[in-house]
Amino acid sequence: MASSKLFDAFDPISTEKWMQTIIKDLKGKDYEQLLLHNTIDGVQIKPFYNHDDLQQVQEGALFSHTDWYTTIEIDGTNEEQGNKDALIGLANGADGLLLYVYHQVNLSLLLRQIDLSIIHVQFVVDGDVLLFNEALANYCSKHQISPMHVIINSDPVEFLVRTGSWHKSEEEDLKIFADFSNKQSSLVINGGIYHLAGAGAAYEIGCLLAHANVYLNHNHFNLPEHLCINIATGINYFIEIAKLRAIRKVFSRMFQVYNHPISLWIHTETSTRYHSALDINNNLLRNSTMAMAAITGGCNSLCIKPHLSVLNIEQTESLRLAINMHHLLKHESYLNKISDVAAGSYYLEKLTQDIAEKAWQYFTEIEKNGGFVAELLSGNIQQRINHFDAKEQHLFNEGKWVMIGANKFKNEKEKVESTSIVKSRRVENGIHLIPKRLSAGIETN
Repeated sequence: MASSKLFDAFDPISTEKWMQTIIKDLKGKDYEQLLLHNTIDGVQIKPFYNHDDLQQVQEGALFSHTDWYTTIEIDGTNEEQGNKDALIGLANGADGLLLYVYHQVNLSLLLRQIDLSIIHVQFVVDGDVLLFNEALANYCSKHQISPMHVIINSDPVEFLVRTGSWHKSEEEDLKIFADFSNKQSSLVINGGIYHLAGAGAAYEIGCLLAHANVYLNHNHFNLPEHLCINIATGINYFIEIAKLRAIRKVFSRMFQVYNHPISLWIHTETSTRYHSALDINNNLLRNSTMAMAAITGGCNSLCIKPHLSVLNIEQTESLRLAINMHHLLKHESYLNKISDVAAGSYYLEKLTQDIAEKAWQYFTEIEKNGGFVAELLSGNIQQRINHFDAKEQHLFNEGKWVMIGANKFKNEKEKVESTSIVKSRRVENGIHLIPKRLSAGIETN
């Protein structure tokens, strides 16, 4: 009796029986129209899932780690202030840094009292990445540091996506990048822009695959040992969990195609697309949802954006709260005690598989049309993402996509000055992608 399982006493219910009951309860109403719906990029969501949905799904844990690095972003272009901000963040419990630097940065000043061997660091380099790589190697040698988790982030394709132009030219940029990358064990893909501009989960992953393939398929590029993907996670909780799990599935498939073992690291940030200047403390709740989705989906490092980041104000207090949210999720919610808790869930396993398959379709479509750069320069990628963005914006405007305090239960007396809101920088050449926020259009009306 002790070995019996709880549900052994109940007969399993087939999909057909569930459907018969649902159709009966609908009393003539259309099942597909009423209960089936698609994500903005075409992944179907059903009203129920059961064991039948796993027949064609290779289920099981997709990652084995449990913990993640509590990461903060630091502007290191002013070395003294950057060092001060980093030390405050580390003292408050961060163990990961995303440092934005120029290639001629004074590393001794920026990294004063910071031990690179015990934290995870990404240097996002603006300028000559080869010179920075040499400077970092000299710094580590001089200080007898063996950095275990230090990554140099240089991604010329992302620069093209974000600004609409190459640093020099496609040929020169990719040649310099290959020279740099062939001296590294890690390759970084900055893919947050696709989500922030409005792409659905499947199309976002399709762009990530095509983006990475520009490098992996380059003649002068040696395949890396590690691939780090930087992405953003939104507030559609289950979709975002499945998105991160699907990223692991499709990139594993890509590595098999190249017949080369590559370990995958996923760095996430909470999405400012769903931050609002209205009733702004609600951004704390949105951050918690986005962070939990990233963690459950299997991120290796996570940056929770300060909830006041949409405003031109001092961020010290909001950054402290962002770090504390990590502590709550680790030490009170114990989300760092189990790996891939979504494994085996009928809904999440099927959703992961469906997003992965749709993403691979988008990827192959981009490749058939000449590859990522050609599709970007032709405007096809921007057109597709703008289409997805317009769909979601319409749902927000109609109140079907709810953001509390912004388009639902709004404080009509609240006034927000346009000068107090952070504005996105734009380069009006029609090539680049632009980050957008859903509530931006109603914040100063």
